[in-house]
Amino acid sequence: MLALLSSILVIHLFALMSPGPDFVFVTRTAIVESRARALLGVAGIVAGQIIWSGLSLLGLDILFQRFAGLQQIIAFAGGCYLLWMAFGILRSVWLTRGAKPSTFSSDAPASADKTEGVKHPFLYGFFTNLANPKALVYFGSIFSTFVTPDVGTTARIVLFVSMTVEAFLWFALVALLFGSGPLREGYRRIARAIDAVTGVLFAGFGAGLIVSAVRN
Repeated sequence: MLALLSSILVIHLFALMSPGPDFVFVTRTAIVESRARALLGVAGIVAGQIIWSGLSLLGLDILFQRFAGLQQIIAFAGGCYLLWMAFGILRSVWLTRGAKPSTFSSDAPASADKTEGVKHPFLYGFFTNLANPKALVYFGSIFSTFVTPDVGTTARIVLFVSMTVEAFLWFALVALLFGSGPLREGYRRIARAIDAVTGVLFAGFGAGLIVSAVRN
C-alpha cells in the first residue's frame, strides 16, 4: 500500500508542478491581489480536483472512452470559459492603460480587482480546474494503471484524500511564495504586464481546448 501511494503521489506532484491554467491562476492572484484571495482560489481548484478524481474512482471516466463526443463538448465549453476569463483580464489591462502602479498593501486586493479581475477566487479557481475535462482522463489513467481490483475501499479512500491534500499543499505553497511581500512589491510595479501575460496564456489554453475538441 505504501509503495502504491508513494508512486501515485510522486506522479501527481509532477503533474501539479507542470505549468497550466491552475498554476497561472494561483500565481497571478497571489501576486496581483493577495495571499488570502489566492488561497481561496486554491480551495476552488482543489474542489474541482475532488470532483474529477472522485468521478475517476467511480469509473465514470469510462463514459469518456465510450462517448467521445461528451469529452469534446466539455472541452469546447471549458475552452470558451478560459477564453472568457482571458477577455476579462485583458480588458482590465486595456482599461487601466496609462494608470500609475498601485502601492503595495498586504491587506487590500490589487486595483485589478476593481475592474475585470478575479472577483470570486473560489469560483474562478473551481471553474478553471473544471474547464479541462482531460483531468478526468488523467485521473482515470492513473487509477486504471495503479488501482487494481484487489485494492480495497480503505486504500482507495486513503489515496483519494492523499491526492487532495497534496494538491492543496502544493498550490498553497505556490500562493504563499508568490504572495510574499518582496515579490509582490516588485511585481506590483508590472501588474499590468502580469495580467497581460496571464490573459494571453489563458487565451492559449482555451484556444487549445477548443481546437482539440473540434479536431477530435
